[in-house]
Amino acid sequence: MKIIHRSTFLALSISVLLCGGGIAVAEPVASAAEPAAKSQPQTDKKEPAPGNPSATILHYTEAAPGHVWDTIPFWWHGEFHLFFLNQAKWSHARTSDFVNWEKLPDAILAGGMDAACWTGSVIEKDGTFYLFYTGKNGKNHQDPKADQKVKLATSKDLIHFEKRPDFTLYADGKFYWNKTINGPLDKSLPIDGQSDESFRDPEVSWNPEHKEYWMLLHSRDAQTQYHNFGLYRSDDLLNWTPRPALTTSMPVHHRNIDCPVLFPLAGKWYLIFSGGRYSIADKSDGPYSAHRSYDFNNYVDKVRFDGQGRALTVGTARSATGNPDGSRSTMVREFYAGSDGRLLQRPLPEVIAAFPKTTQSLSTLSGCPATGHVDCNGKNIRFVREEQDARITISDAPQDFLADFTVELAADSTFRLNFRGDARTVGYTLEISTADNKLWVGTASKNTESSKEFAERGINVPANHPLKVKLFMVGDLIECFVEDVCALTINAYDLKGSKMTIETVKGSARLDAFELKERVSK
Repeated sequence: MKIIHRSTFLALSISVLLCGGGIAVAEPVASAAEPAAKSQPQTDKKEPAPGNPSATILHYTEAAPGHVWDTIPFWWHGEFHLFFLNQAKWSHARTSDFVNWEKLPDAILAGGMDAACWTGSVIEKDGTFYLFYTGKNGKNHQDPKADQKVKLATSKDLIHFEKRPDFTLYADGKFYWNKTINGPLDKSLPIDGQSDESFRDPEVSWNPEHKEYWMLLHSRDAQTQYHNFGLYRSDDLLNWTPRPALTTSMPVHHRNIDCPVLFPLAGKWYLIFSGGRYSIADKSDGPYSAHRSYDFNNYVDKVRFDGQGRALTVGTARSATGNPDGSRSTMVREFYAGSDGRLLQRPLPEVIAAFPKTTQSLSTLSGCPATGHVDCNGKNIRFVREEQDARITISDAPQDFLADFTVELAADSTFRLNFRGDARTVGYTLEISTADNKLWVGTASKNTESSKEFAERGINVPANHPLKVKLFMVGDLIECFVEDVCALTINAYDLKGSKMTIETVKGSARLDAFELKERVSK
């Protein structure tokens, strides 16, 4: 995938459907069995080369000037591997608990015909790991046949990869546009990126319906030159035959459709691609539905199934501020299918279990300083905005924590959780409102790096409906899950205070459960 800059503001709206007066949270549906079972047999594990422990917790971060761009996950023998673009190369890390990360040697570097090695995928067959990637031209690395093509590197230990100069896959010119065969792009067509040759992001997986390997790409139609989801098939991962592009009911000639991923889940097929979008089909061939948002504020996430059949996903939380720390991955989380087919997400139990130490609970909050109308009755805490905000203040909240709580708002009410504040600043704010149907995370101050980034959702929550929230504040990333349906993810750079406030600034709200938890290091 091409490396691009995000816009300064991260904003995306979704609608949470109603059912019987409440949020339609579907009963969890069991994940499909590992779709790439043929490509990931459980053979004897070989000990890989040692890596370097990382101080990164939950989300993987490269030390400056490194970057974590375009995450490429892979599951192998109880370990979650994270390949990612780091400048023009592929870097590599892994975790066995989704909390602590280990940095491994870089997988592939730019060189030869590759001025840059862009996004792709990793798959295993018969003891060999196949790393497919996008080879990109440069000023001193000209390929007369194509600017973008699929290249290959292989490995026997999943650590040390060797490029295969004997393998290069170009667009065929019949189904998919190739400049050498079809001529240059038509500059008069309304196509984004007129100079973009678009044959990239090879996503290779085993298709159990067709019993063959599929390669999905961001490509262009040979005749119209419109962007499409290109498709190739293979029996051996080395010889590939083009097939017609996947059929979707959405226009794609104006859209960024980088990094497509196709996977089965709960009896349906899901096609996800950049921008946090997905389409659904009954069969892998399609046709695929109009796209939806899967409620995720991240960049180019992909999916791999673990040994339990869970659809694990991870993306990139890119910097919108130019902050020198670069970017990092989001925490690994799970996609699951709602009863209505929506693609939902929830935090992993392993991640929740990493925060076992409770520092505040509903009972201890009654002993914290309070202002305004705050009623603690032992079973819940009720906040009522009258002449002033109704507020409880925690003066010694940990820097990193999991806030796990259930809140119920009356009509026309606004609830806030402020954290990492101090005597001068409120800190970061999670705001939930039935007054304007808003779920928001950001900063109140305009004088911080973090004020340049926020996450917002339109979320239709009926009054008097209990809302379950899990908010993770770890390092410089905020990840907030609501009802195991949607999530808000933003960067948090420069606020480090220990003051936390729980308050109602409009109407009334009731806190029915609350735990503030810390992580315990191994």
